[in-house]
Amino acid sequence: MDEDLLLKFLTRTADERELEEIGRWIRSDKKRADELFEMERLWSLRDELRYSDEKRLDEAYKELLGRLERRGVGVRKERRRSRLRSILAACLRYAAIVVLVSVVSIEAYKYATAEAEPAPVENHIQVPGGQRVLLTLSDGTRVWLNARSEFSYPSRFSKDARNVRLEGEGFFEVAHDADRPFVVKGGLLDIKVLGTKFNMRNYEDEASSVTLVEGKVEVATADEGERLTLRPREQVVYSPETGITLNRDVDTDVWRAWTKGELIFRNQPLRAICRELERKFNVRIDIRDPRLAEELFTCHFDETVGIQDVMSLLGETRKLTYSFEKNNIIIRSLKK
Repeated sequence: MDEDLLLKFLTRTADERELEEIGRWIRSDKKRADELFEMERLWSLRDELRYSDEKRLDEAYKELLGRLERRGVGVRKERRRSRLRSILAACLRYAAIVVLVSVVSIEAYKYATAEAEPAPVENHIQVPGGQRVLLTLSDGTRVWLNARSEFSYPSRFSKDARNVRLEGEGFFEVAHDADRPFVVKGGLLDIKVLGTKFNMRNYEDEASSVTLVEGKVEVATADEGERLTLRPREQVVYSPETGITLNRDVDTDVWRAWTKGELIFRNQPLRAICRELERKFNVRIDIRDPRLAEELFTCHFDETVGIQDVMSLLGETRKLTYSFEKNNIIIRSLKK
């Protein structure tokens, strides 16, 4: 296979014809899927924990190159070798710290394509503070998991259902399958879809929410007390104390920004902003003034900004002062 096509596959830029070519290549030899999906798994984690080790990179490159050539990928020219090595470099310089019980998504793919399929295994992932993870499930569904989230899913879905469980926050791009609904159990809210894009937020210290980007989803409270169908740009928010609220014409970019490492806040109280900062940067923030905690802020932080930069920008509002004490941040009001 041409390495340019491999790169398009990894960067999600391949068109329908190219994806069909990749599919035919995989189906012609099931062992080829191992190498391709191992590369995809590494690539999907590139935005997580940064490290650089040239010796490890060289060893991994040589090993992968040999395995790809034995599989018939066809790396023949030195220019293409350099291109493939650059792809692998981007993959290997990033990793995610996650807890995997059982197997990773490559094994899920093996189970999904094997002729004699064993019983599916339940996988469980815990994403620590300061990290985020992208998974590709056995049906092709992609799931982004935010910091301090837990996600359970089978290595292979059953023939009539696709059931997963989420605690925390996840963004889903669900592969369409009219015969198998995709169901997300989320504590206070349950979601049922056939194929769509949506964000689900289910942290224990706040109300649960579902924000729809594309398609249609059916949302129900866990006790089946209320049920409704969402259209694109609609959001449902639920807590046992306040009940269910439907918001229309929601800016979905705000709710999916975290998948790119960004944070967008629009008229949000400082306490809510600090909760997000705690998860993203794995720190503890203590707001000493209750009135300051309810102050509203609007701000946008891109992927490159660190916690020091964030606090400096918040300090420029002249509403607060802050200090760092080891892994803790103390925020005090400037108002008398």
